[in-house]
Amino acid sequence: MRAKKTPLRQPLADDPSSQWQPTHEEITFCAYLIWEREGRPQGCEVAHWLQAEMQLQAVRKQDAGLPVAAASVETKA
Repeated sequence: MRAKKTPLRQPLADDPSSQWQPTHEEITFCAYLIWEREGRPQGCEVAHWLQAEMQLQAVRKQDAGLPVAAASVETKA
């Protein structure tokens, strides 16, 4: 019998933080845009991933009218 694969993190229905968590695809795309904007540097994958995740979470919270730390939202020029 094969073991059933489960995701590493399953958001709970009553977990309020899960509503701010972007999808893997959203983070991937945002991290790609950051990588492009910074001139496609090598070795920055983790930093770009974490930056993208934080930006997307901040935007969702901001859209919901919640206070967001100023450093976590990047303004577009």
